Amino acid sequence: MADGRKTLMRTTARNRAGFQVTAFNFMVAVMAVGLAFTLIWIGVGIHWSRQNRQVVRSADEVRAQTTAQLAYYAAEMLTLSAQVQNVQDDVRQAIGLAREQGDARVRDGSVLKSDLQRFGEWVEAGQARQARTILELQTRIEELQKQQGRDSQTWEAWRQTASVSATGDASLSPVRAPQPVAALTTETPTESVPSASATVARITLNLPGGDRYEGGLRDGLFDGAGDLHYANGNRYVGSFRLGRKQGTGTFTFANGDVYVGDFVQDQRHGRGIYTYRDKSRYEGEFRNGLRNGKGRYTYKTGGEYIGEFKDGKKSGRGTHLFPDGTTMEGYWRDDRFIGATVSESGPKK
Repeated sequence: MADGRKTLMRTTARNRAGFQVTAFNFMVAVMAVGLAFTLIWIGVGIHWSRQNRQVVRSADEVRAQTTAQLAYYAAEMLTLSAQVQNVQDDVRQAIGLAREQGDARVRDGSVLKSDLQRFGEWVEAGQARQARTILELQTRIEELQKQQGRDSQTWEAWRQTASVSATGDASLSPVRAPQPVAALTTETPTESVPSASATVARITLNLPGGDRYEGGLRDGLFDGAGDLHYANGNRYVGSFRLGRKQGTGTFTFANGDVYVGDFVQDQRHGRGIYTYRDKSRYEGEFRNGLRNGKGRYTYKTGGEYIGEFKDGKKSGRGTHLFPDGTTMEGYWRDDRFIGATVSESGPKK
């Protein structure tokens, strides 16, 4: 019985030892599995960390590229905005110049029409005066011819009487000798016929239509220095020749424009200075009333164009100076810039 108890105790001890070994092994296995998961998690974390760094680096590169592109686009937009502003300024200046030229043409047309009307009235009045003077002269000549006929008859009768007296026939009473025929009067009639040798007279005339002229007059036409006031408010002070503005003079328009320079046949022709009412100014050559040749046009904004003109527009080689200091130099046609140089195939920009 004691042996059985000992055997039982040994068996129980062995079972306890086996259970302890099994529990230890299980714990070791659990720890190994946990370590494996931990290592796997650490590896995954390292992998994701590397991926995140690459993503962050890529994002920084994209951000830098985007920032550079935005800066480039912003600079381009500023440049384009400046160019658009310059174009708008040019367009406004061109529109203003076109309006000024249109106004100038209208004014010139009005002045020319007024001058033609005044000249026509003046010619008609002169022709009427000449017609009356010619009629008076014809009447005077007819009277003198009749008087000459009567005097001829009287002289013939006196000659016959004198002949009879010479033969001794005193029964005939002598006839009184006629008075000599009066010479043709040289008095100037009220309405005289103009002559080529007439001198220049200083007069003041109130013309039909309300115009007034003070100055020289030759053969019924304005000549020499004169001052012509138009009914519409315009005024010309300067030289005249054969009824037209010829030489140097000053033409002041009713709207405030002033031209000082040369005239030929009532038109601005030669060198002159035209100052507009808005303070813009042209100084240079004129032909047939328009800007033609070389000149300088100063805009009211402060910019200016120095170069060639044709028919009132920028045409040829010239330089446009803008108020901000920038310049545009090259060739122009009809107020438009066509290029910096001109080749056989056309302008190069």
